[in-house]
Amino acid sequence: MASLTVWCDPTPPPLRLPNVVLWEAFLPDDAPDDWISIPNEVDSRKQELRQRYLAWLHSIGVSPRRGRTLRETLEIRPGLSYWWMTTPASNALGSDSPVYRAVRLMALDLIAKELGVTSIIVRTSDRQLAATIISWGRNHQLAVSWQRSTATDANTSAPSARTSLRAQIVRFLPPIGALTLLLRLRKVKANVQAGRPDSGEQASIMIDYLAHLSVSANDGNQFASNYWGALVRAVEQRRPMTWLHMSPTRPTAASVAREQAVIESWEESSGVQHALLQSGISSAIKWRSLRDYVTVALKGLLIRRKKHLFRDETAGLPLWSTFKHEFRNDWYGSSAMMNALYLNLFEEYLARSPRADFGVYLFENQPWEAALIYAWRNSGHGLLIGFAHSTILYWDTRIFQAPSDLPFSQAECDHTWPDRIAVTGSGMSRLLLQGGFPSQVLADVEPVRFTQSQTTAATENSDRTRILLLGEYSWDATERMLNVVKPVLTDHASSYAVRLRLHPACSPQWSAPPGWLEVDKTHSMAEALDRSDIVISGPLTSAAVESVYQGLPTLIAADPSLLPGSPAQGLGATHVYSFQGLAAALKSISSSKERSPEHINADGASSTSKLEGWRKLLHLPE
Repeated sequence: MASLTVWCDPTPPPLRLPNVVLWEAFLPDDAPDDWISIPNEVDSRKQELRQRYLAWLHSIGVSPRRGRTLRETLEIRPGLSYWWMTTPASNALGSDSPVYRAVRLMALDLIAKELGVTSIIVRTSDRQLAATIISWGRNHQLAVSWQRSTATDANTSAPSARTSLRAQIVRFLPPIGALTLLLRLRKVKANVQAGRPDSGEQASIMIDYLAHLSVSANDGNQFASNYWGALVRAVEQRRPMTWLHMSPTRPTAASVAREQAVIESWEESSGVQHALLQSGISSAIKWRSLRDYVTVALKGLLIRRKKHLFRDETAGLPLWSTFKHEFRNDWYGSSAMMNALYLNLFEEYLARSPRADFGVYLFENQPWEAALIYAWRNSGHGLLIGFAHSTILYWDTRIFQAPSDLPFSQAECDHTWPDRIAVTGSGMSRLLLQGGFPSQVLADVEPVRFTQSQTTAATENSDRTRILLLGEYSWDATERMLNVVKPVLTDHASSYAVRLRLHPACSPQWSAPPGWLEVDKTHSMAEALDRSDIVISGPLTSAAVESVYQGLPTLIAADPSLLPGSPAQGLGATHVYSFQGLAAALKSISSSKERSPEHINADGASSTSKLEGWRKLLHLPE
C-alpha cells in the first residue's frame, strides 16, 4: 500500500476514499475493505500496545541525568521521587487523554510499517496532531502532507470557545492556578493531636474520599459508605480507629467547611473518630507546601531537552507536545501544588497520630497515594493495604507499570506500593497477575460495593420497556453516549421509558434534561436497577458491573474517544459501536421483563455477610 489518509475529522470521510485510517471512529457497517480504525486496532492489539507504552514510560524514568536516573534526580524526600506523581500517574481514561494519543500514534506506526506505506495525508484541524504525525513521517522518510479541515475538531488542543478567560490564563500561566489554590485554603479544624501519645493500643486508620456516602450519612445520622458497605461496622469493632476522609474535589475554604460540618453531624460510638484531611491546612503546612512546590517547579525547569526526553525512539515519535500541557500542570500548576499539599498533610497527620497496626485506603495509584505511602512508612505505622474498591481497567496505566517498576523491585527511588493489595474475585486477581503483579501482594477479600440485589423481578408494572442509562465520569463522555442512543430511543419513544443516572462525579451542562429522558433520582444503584429492564452504560463506569451482577441485559455504548475496555467486558455485557448496532441489540433482547439468571456472573457477584476474607486480612473479631 503506497499511501494512507489519516482521517482525524469528526465528520466521516466519503466512502469512495481509499486506504483510510480513522483516527477517532469505529469502522462503519458499510466501510470499504481497505479502511482501518485506530480505536479498533488499539483494542485488538491492546497487549502489545500497553506493553510498548509502559516500556517507553519506564525508559524516561531511568534515562541518565549526570550520573543519576531522572527519577533519582527528582527525589523530593528520601526514597520518594516526584516522577511517580506526574506522568506515570496520568489518567489514561479521560477523553482523548495524552496516553490515548500516544498509544494511537504507536498503533499508526505499526500499521504503516506492516502495510509498507510510503506517503501519508493527514486530514485534521488539530495543528498539534498534524505536526506530530508529519514529524514522525519525516523520521521514516515518508512523504507527509497536511490537509487542513475547515471543520472544528472537538479534540483540538486549542482552548475551547466555552473556556473562560481565567481558565485560559491558568492554562498558559500555570503558577497562577497553583497560587490561587493555595490562597483559597485555610485551616478549618485541627485534625491531629498535639503530640503522639504512647497509648499502648493498636489503632487502625481507614482512608477514603468524603463521597459515595449512603442515604443515612447524607441525612446527618451516622457514617455509612458505599465504598465500604458492610465493612464499616466490621472494622469499627476493633477500636480505637479513625476514618480519615479526603475532599473529593479540589478544595476551597468554603467546600472544606461544608465537608467538616457533614462529619461533625455524625453520631459515632466511643473509640471511633472521623477526620477530614484538608481541615488541617494550617499556615505552617501552606508554607511547607509552597516550599515543596518551588522545589518541584525548579526541578521541572532544570529538566533539559524535554522534546528529546518525551520521544519514543522505537517508533521515532515526538511525544512532547502530547504531554506538554499535563507536564506544565504537574510541575508548575495547581496539580503540583495539590501534590505538595497532600505530602505535607499526610506527613503532619500521620506523624502525630497514634501508631496504627494497619491502614486501608482506596487503591487507584493516584499521585496522593505516593505521598500517603511515604508518610505512612516514615512515621513507623504498620501494615498498609490498598483496596481496589471498584474495578480495574486494562488500560489504567496508573496501576499497570513496566515489570521492573512493580512491587518488590529494589531500585533507588522506585515506585512506592502498599504492602498488600486487596482484590475482589479471581477476575481482578487474574488481570493484576497478567499485568506482572506478584501473587504474594494480592489478598482475596469479599466485594463490599457490588452486591446482588435481593429483588429478583421488576418492582413496577409498565407497558413500556424501562431503560436505564448509566452516565460516565465526565460530562463530555456522558454527552457522547447520549448522542449515540438518542436516535434509537427517540424513534421508539412509545416503547421505551428512559432514565439517566448520572455518575456522582459528573455535573451536567444543562439547565433541564431533554424531553426524551428523565434523570434518575433514586437513592441507591440497587434501587435504580430494580426499576429497570435494560441498562445502557458508558464504556468505563463500574456501575455496568453492578448491572450485570443484578442479572439485567447490559449494553455498553463504546466510545472511540476513550481507551477501550469496559469493566463489564467478559461478564456478559454486549458492546455496541453505533446507533445501528444499538437498535439491533435492543431488538434481539427478549421482550420478557424477568431478569435472566444466566447474565449473573457468580465470580464475586455477591458478598457474604461474614466477610471472612476481610476478617482474616485485618484480624477482625468475629
